[in-house]
Amino acid sequence: MSRYRDTFALADNSASASLPAKPNAKASLQATANAKAIAKPKRIRRYTLPPHLSGALLREPGHAPYLHQTITDRLAFILPYGKYTSAFQHAKALRRTARRIAEAIESQDCVRQYVKSPRYHHNISLPLPSNSKRAVFIQIEALQARRQRGDIRIDLNPARMTTEDIAYFHRFMRRIIGKREYRELMAQPFINVWHPAADIENLHLDHCLVTVAKVEHRTAIGKILITEGEWDVDAVGEISGAVTSKRTNITGTVETINFGMQNSDYFTCVYAKNIEAVHRAVEAIARAGRLAKKPLLEKAVRQLIRAKDTSPRVRVEVRGRKMRGVPLWALEKISNRFEKIHFVDLADPARAPNIPASMRAACIALYRDSGRNAVYAAFNDSKHLREIQRWLDADSHPTWWQPLQYWKAAIMDLRSKKLFPSEAWDADGQTWPPAKRKRTSKPKIKGRPSAR
Repeated sequence: MSRYRDTFALADNSASASLPAKPNAKASLQATANAKAIAKPKRIRRYTLPPHLSGALLREPGHAPYLHQTITDRLAFILPYGKYTSAFQHAKALRRTARRIAEAIESQDCVRQYVKSPRYHHNISLPLPSNSKRAVFIQIEALQARRQRGDIRIDLNPARMTTEDIAYFHRFMRRIIGKREYRELMAQPFINVWHPAADIENLHLDHCLVTVAKVEHRTAIGKILITEGEWDVDAVGEISGAVTSKRTNITGTVETINFGMQNSDYFTCVYAKNIEAVHRAVEAIARAGRLAKKPLLEKAVRQLIRAKDTSPRVRVEVRGRKMRGVPLWALEKISNRFEKIHFVDLADPARAPNIPASMRAACIALYRDSGRNAVYAAFNDSKHLREIQRWLDADSHPTWWQPLQYWKAAIMDLRSKKLFPSEAWDADGQTWPPAKRKRTSKPKIKGRPSAR
């Protein structure tokens, strides 16, 4: 007899089908589970499209978007200090300027700054009278004078400078450089960084589709907001790892859209300005802490309440980060970067498409992820293609978006600041400066032994 109880010998002439089958516990359990699943189908949760996706969002009368202001959010320019004097006179002037800078630092009129990769010998910060936290960054005496256009670089924010701040800045520069020299230098500045911006009031960024012509890289930043509404789920507690609290409908809100690469010359940024104000107010309260003085903490709380109660605002900003020394008078002759920005207003009743809500949501998702051409390719065989093309037409802009008017208004705002004299804006007799030569490396010769 075999020592295994369940094994036995089988004759050759007997049929194997006559043997009794051993019941399989796993198979029976699986069959029972499948039968229960077939008998009770899995319920699918109900989902309602948000208003800006379903097409139900229509702007109320009297709340149409409009232009709030056009400003210059940042400006950096070069002054050709020492370009038109002899080397001996310029060296003497630099020694005099260095001595005056040391005296200003000693009297605490300015503060010395330490940058990571300095390109100038003297880096100082000039606090402004209106707000000591806002300062003008001044750099003097370039390390590579032959390659750089001048020995003075100034970086400031004209939008946050009052008339008193600009007058104080001019007095400080005349004290450091000299009255006559400073007047001559400010008459011929070279712009390296310029950030014109337009603020649109009563506009939600999440209710718009934005694109920039001939830009392949795009970054969208946003938060997930929780709104009211319940999911249609019977037994939430049976889900492994689920929280048995109230379930809500979750939608994402877009706050910032950046167009362009980080190392590109121009970088377009469209973001919700009111959300940024709330974020800064919360940061101010967090920095103050619980042990802060009561008046300062109350002021920070009032700023937060004021920022939350303001109407929605979207800022459209073109950040010219590498303009390579454009003369001030030539700003009106460079290409209008606002014209490359295209908006689709999802809340405009005049442009509402006559398409199903699910198709509208799919078009919005494709537009934000892959662009307008991807939407046309996806719905090429649809009968609603003409309506989608009319809705996303690139040649028609909303009534509140006037790129040519905003670009001219940004230049006029910079002119009205009285930061530069009138002769700096005069183009008569001015010529475009020669472009800076790019530094080229010497070609390596193969087979040539290296010098040791």
